[in-house]
Amino acid sequence: MAKPTRLVEQGRLDLDVPVETYLTRWHLPASPFDSDGVTIRRLLSHSAGLSTQDYSYLSIRPLPSVEESLAGDSGGANARSRPDDVRITMQPGQQFNYSNGGFTILQLVIEEITGETFSAYMQREVLDPLGMSRSTFQWRADMQASTAIEYDDAGQPMPNSLITERAAGGLYSTATDMARFMASGMPGPEGEVPGRGVLMPETFYLMTAEFTLPDQKTVSLGYEVETLNGATGIGHGGSNTGTSTQFLTLPDRGEGIVVLSNSRDYAVTGVIMQAWGAWQGTGSSKIAVLLEQDLQSMVETFLIMAGLLTAGALGWAGYLLRGGFVGGRTWLWQSRATRGTWTWIGRASALAVTIAAAVTAWLVPWRDLIAAFIPTETHLLTLAVMLGCLAAAATALTRRTPTIAA
Repeated sequence: MAKPTRLVEQGRLDLDVPVETYLTRWHLPASPFDSDGVTIRRLLSHSAGLSTQDYSYLSIRPLPSVEESLAGDSGGANARSRPDDVRITMQPGQQFNYSNGGFTILQLVIEEITGETFSAYMQREVLDPLGMSRSTFQWRADMQASTAIEYDDAGQPMPNSLITERAAGGLYSTATDMARFMASGMPGPEGEVPGRGVLMPETFYLMTAEFTLPDQKTVSLGYEVETLNGATGIGHGGSNTGTSTQFLTLPDRGEGIVVLSNSRDYAVTGVIMQAWGAWQGTGSSKIAVLLEQDLQSMVETFLIMAGLLTAGALGWAGYLLRGGFVGGRTWLWQSRATRGTWTWIGRASALAVTIAAAVTAWLVPWRDLIAAFIPTETHLLTLAVMLGCLAAAATALTRRTPTIAA
């Protein structure tokens, strides 16, 4: 979405000059590599040799500036799971390395050249002309009522998602508006040309043209382009805590799909896109396959965990039934032995934890969601967890019967 190619058309930006030419508010830190190799074209194609960032949402207010983000000062050492500073870590132009930070540099370039905020420029030059009336890069309080509630990986609702790095992942939009964006890259029903006046058709074709890097990775300028059973597929996607988004168009057919989710359910998104590909007769796109592989990995993980838990629970149950191999076992209330207060507290605590684990495994929201796609594996894992909890409860409620030495 956030591509400076309109500025290229206007002669205000060159794809192949060092990006440092346009920067005054921040500069690439010194490195063993030549910063002149970091160009707009390479930033757009993720071949500028930059580091990879964690752009998870921030709860701090106010948000850090673009310059602070690029320098890695995004709310303190513990605000994000790994450093998010942008630096050159490999020779520019030689290989593909996905870097959201490259698009944050592009965000800064747009602000430097236009003298406007990135959000304002994109609203006037892209979103409004395409009729994306319910889309914005700038959060407003009046959007609260109509904005979907996002859910974290534990199924808990999240506050509004805000990040400084808007070019990399800060667009608020709807499926309808994203469909308008996708349609802008296709010939229109009334003879409209790709680009819809926001870009010239030849510029759009330049952005979606594939080229090969020295590492043999095929890339384009911002988009993911591939051939699907004879049809050209153009799309992109992303995810964060509480969101998962994908879109894919078949410009030659005038077809497209957009999937927006208010949770990070990669696998579900992949299944939907695979089903759409089967319906279109194109087969699955690379991203759909990758996302669906997450589901396959989940299947394998669930089966392994269910097998291990079941074997462990049944083995331990056998151990208890045989009296712990040495001596018998009796229920606590049948034992004549005197138990200390701390022993009772310890056993009661263990029993409470066991019950809580069983209830949680049964009631967690993700269980029903995942069961809709892999019901057998989900139910097997749930059953295994319950068996493990029963074995743990039996352990807490019994004790070994002391034996008398001869």
